[in-house]
Amino acid sequence: MNRFAFALCLFFVAALSGSAAENILTDSSFEGSSESGFSTSYIAFGNAFREGNTPHTGEFAAKLFGNFSGAMNWSGVSQDVPADPGAIYAVQVMARHNSNDALQGETCAFIKIEFYNDAGEQLATAESKSRLTSDSKADMYQPLKIAGIRAPEGAAKLRVVLLLEQHEDNGSGAAYMDDVELIKAAR
Repeated sequence: MNRFAFALCLFFVAALSGSAAENILTDSSFEGSSESGFSTSYIAFGNAFREGNTPHTGEFAAKLFGNFSGAMNWSGVSQDVPADPGAIYAVQVMARHNSNDALQGETCAFIKIEFYNDAGEQLATAESKSRLTSDSKADMYQPLKIAGIRAPEGAAKLRVVLLLEQHEDNGSGAAYMDDVELIKAAR
């Protein structure tokens, strides 16, 4: 799905809700900061940093890279927001890798959306079909997206996760992610 198709999907999501599509995430372009680097809206894990190298907009982007352990590992950032059971959500992030630190081997970057109940049990999850890989064109942003996922009954929390997955081959390289958007339509 190209940017036009995603924009069209967001338009229909907004039309279903009867209002303009509004990003419900906080600090979607990583401009805020705390002692850990990211704003307190995000939880970072693995090798995830807020960096001013090649942001999509603003001055910063999230930089993700593997830990080179020889085993499958993940680095990323996540943000939780309240979920509305039955509502339809769409999420998109702009992602890139740079030719001077391009993704290698099986290393890839993608986004996930996860739904949890009040007890913290995961009810549902979805991953972007498109991924940033070593075959992706370097030095330019591309959208990664999940469109039209319905929050299951009992969902209390929704988590958006930006991920870099490094496989056993220890493929090097870093992914940059910026301008993450989460849009909700009414039920």
